[in-house]
Amino acid sequence: MTTESCRAWRERLASSLLGRIDADEEVALRAHLDGCASCRAEAAELGAVVALLPLADVTRLIEVPSPPSDLGERVVSLVADEAARSRRRRRGRVAAGLAVAAAFVLGASVLATGDGGVDLTFEAPSGVTASATLAERAWGTQIKLDVAGLPAGETYGVWLERPDGSRTPAGTFVAVAEREMHLVLAAGLPLDGASGLGISTTDDGETVLFSHIPPGD
Repeated sequence: MTTESCRAWRERLASSLLGRIDADEEVALRAHLDGCASCRAEAAELGAVVALLPLADVTRLIEVPSPPSDLGERVVSLVADEAARSRRRRRGRVAAGLAVAAAFVLGASVLATGDGGVDLTFEAPSGVTASATLAERAWGTQIKLDVAGLPAGETYGVWLERPDGSRTPAGTFVAVAEREMHLVLAAGLPLDGASGLGISTTDDGETVLFSHIPPGD
């Protein structure tokens, strides 16, 4: 048998297995298969597939959705946003480390001048505790802050608020988990010029803790 002849008969194999050729073609195909081992092998393979067709569940065939046309742009945008957030977190940790180091150095020099001052409490969210003591110093206001329960790893800024709503920064810190933090911070604003003490996130500036400072005598 020639290759072209086999190709012509193989095109009829599927129709034969599905019962869709007439009797004369079926007889001729069987005669060809009797003398062609290659076509018999292909008929056997196709027959195995046809035998499985009744088992197919067409209700489970679903159309695979196409990806959105802007998928690439969205992925690039998400990667860029995450990289920017990562850079902000790294800058916040460096600034927090410098602020804490400066606060402890300053604390070592100012604690010797004596304590006393204004004690503050905060209306804190559930699970958060915070208190502070403010003391007048020649250079401004010393802030002793005790705080626990803030989300670990988040960077926070501490500031004094003036009566007009403007703020004087006193430093930053990174919250740690499962223990109270004891911080000594400093602001270049006299205590009698401050009306409140606040703590806010450095990422978006949201105020998380605030306490009004009572007027002096």
